[in-house]
Order: sequence, then C-alpha cells, then structure tokens
Amino acid sequence: LKSTFANRSYLTAAGAQTMRFFATGSLQTGILFYLKYSLKVDEGLATVILGMAFVIAMFSLYPWRNWVANRLDSRRTLMLANAIMILGIVPMGFSPNINFTYAAAVIVGIGLGGLVLLGDVIMTEVIDEDEVKTGHQRAGMYFGMSGFLITLSGLLVSSAFGLIMPKFGYDTLLDIQPASVDLGFRIFLTVPTSIGFLLAIFLLWLYPLHGKYLAEIKQTLEKKRESS
Repeated sequence: LKSTFANRSYLTAAGAQTMRFFATGSLQTGILFYLKYSLKVDEGLATVILGMAFVIAMFSLYPWRNWVANRLDSRRTLMLANAIMILGIVPMGFSPNINFTYAAAVIVGIGLGGLVLLGDVIMTEVIDEDEVKTGHQRAGMYFGMSGFLITLSGLLVSSAFGLIMPKFGYDTLLDIQPASVDLGFRIFLTVPTSIGFLLAIFLLWLYPLHGKYLAEIKQTLEKKRESS
C-alpha cells in the first residue's frame, strides 16, 4: 500500500484506468435501459451495439498501433482515445432513433481500440520507473493493486445509477415507468460516462512518465539488461 499509493506515476495511471472502467461500466449498464425506455426498441439490441463497438475496436488496433501509438507516447495516445470515446457517447444522449445510435457505436469502437491497446502498457511504464528506483521489478504488486482499484469502478457505477435515476422517477417496483425516465437514462448514459473519460484525460495529463524522462528510464533499463 505504501509503495503504490505514495507513487505519483502509479496513482495517475491507475486512477485513469479506474475512471475509464467507470465510464465503460456506465455505458454497459445504461445502454439496456436507454434502448428500452428512451428509444423504445428491444433492449436485446444492446448486444448488437456493443458487439459492433468491439468488432470496430478489434479492427482499429492495427491503425492505433502503427499510425498513432508509434508516433505518440502511450500517455497522449490514451488521452486521444478517451476523447474519441466522449465524441461517440455524447451524441447518444440526443439520438432520435436506433440508426443514429449505430453510427455513434462506430465512433465508440474506434476509441475503445486505443484504450484496449494501451491499457496495460502505461502500467508497465510505472513498473519500469519503479525498477530503476528500487532495483526490483515489482509487476505483481502494481498490477494487483490496479486490479483492486478497477474493481471499485463497479461500485461507482452503481452509486451513480442510484443517485441519478430515482430523481427522474425510475422505480424498480413499477411495471410502467413514468415518461421522465427517458431523459434520465439519456443523462445516465452520457453524463457519468463523459465525466469518467474527462477525469481519465485529466489524470493522464498529470501522469509524469513521458518525453525525455520516460526515454531516460528506458535507456537505463536497456543498459542494465545489457550489462547483466
């Protein structure tokens, strides 16, 4: 706990990852209700929408790696990916029909590709910095604590749902929900999600491992491995 929570590089990287999973968790939770109560379509189409996003993400991995990540560092690439996620999410709040949502899902898929590609890479940079400082590679400690923090994102999603939706009249005991839940689910799908991605961008902006400093860490490790 002391080694991880006293490490600025770790806190900003793990915090950005937690906010990313809070945002994507809000999306996964809200999409079912959004389709049913806002767009008035079969909520089973959520599988189609999320499936589209994951397929687009898969095909975007190569462009992300070769055209973006190889030219920018992981920090700026992840900031860009989070920004693209916001561009895909926000239009869903104003979507008039399912076809508009399909188009937004394509944008979400592009952003998701960047998040998937570099989600763990940034943590390896934290581990490299720690190895330079301590002489030990403590990957298990950092990935373990990161997994713990990411798990807490589910609690944040549930809390956001419990705070927002009752204000718009949503009640699980009602068979027919009031018309006001339409706006509520549009807000839940877009506002907490966008806040999560914006906080991830802010934490990545604070992330210190980039530029000359990161290059020096890599050079130090290369010399260490060559000498050993």
